Amino acid sequence: MLDLSIIIVNYNSKNYLVDCLQSIERQTSGVSIEVWVVDNNSKDGSPEEVRKSFPKVRLIQNPDNPGFSTSLNKALSKMEGRYALLLNPDTLILESAIDRMFQFMENNSKVGILGPKVYDNREKTSLQHSCRSFPSLHNVLFHRYSLLTKLFPGNPWSRKYLLSDWDHQSTREVDWLSGCCMMLRKQVIEEIGYFDEAFFMFSEDVDYCYRTGKAGWKVFYFPEAEVVHFIGASKGKVKPRIIIERHKSIRHYLRKHCIKNPFLAILIDLVIFLRGGGMLLLNVLKS
Repeated sequence: MLDLSIIIVNYNSKNYLVDCLQSIERQTSGVSIEVWVVDNNSKDGSPEEVRKSFPKVRLIQNPDNPGFSTSLNKALSKMEGRYALLLNPDTLILESAIDRMFQFMENNSKVGILGPKVYDNREKTSLQHSCRSFPSLHNVLFHRYSLLTKLFPGNPWSRKYLLSDWDHQSTREVDWLSGCCMMLRKQVIEEIGYFDEAFFMFSEDVDYCYRTGKAGWKVFYFPEAEVVHFIGASKGKVKPRIIIERHKSIRHYLRKHCIKNPFLAILIDLVIFLRGGGMLLLNVLKS
């Protein structure tokens, strides 16, 4: 059995994907790996470039875009590694990060999910808050993209949710990790199952970490491994689909894990609808 299956879900990110795959080749040496690219009907030549430049990569081509979770599950069901590394195409592996993460998992049998330190840029001058507290009814309006967080960045709900009072320099157990780079133990996948395909995109990583913790496994942040995630590469106007899917995912997570009262569920739906509508309106005004 291989040590590790690396799974990348791609959609029209050819240039980033090429750089990502090259960084895996350069920075991974002590681990036996297979690499899966699941392409969601890209129109930028991504599948052709993978076949041409990375013939060893195992390519799954979807005829449409079934969503992030569904695409992950297709590769997870075929993986041969003892661990899976979920990796966004717009990431770069730095300084043997995969080797370091693998060794940490080997040495810590209670850890089910592991995530590295994540930077916004190659220069490592901007740190992403890639591990956070679980969303709740109290903090859902104070996440990273929230207008309330921008207006009141020092509020206690944002600080608690984003873990912004912590310098992210030490290894520690956390609630959840960003799915941009997340290593899973295959035993966890076998025990709790695949990703919830009701999450088209966003919050599937939060849900999976929540389920992992409920099953008795630990979720750890490991800053001795470092990656770059170009999440800030696109500035300005956001696609309306992104705003809609982000709010749909928040709604699904809260209904699944946080809300039992049907009247409270209706109230939260209204708040999410108004918040999403407001963000869509602001987005239009930017154009």
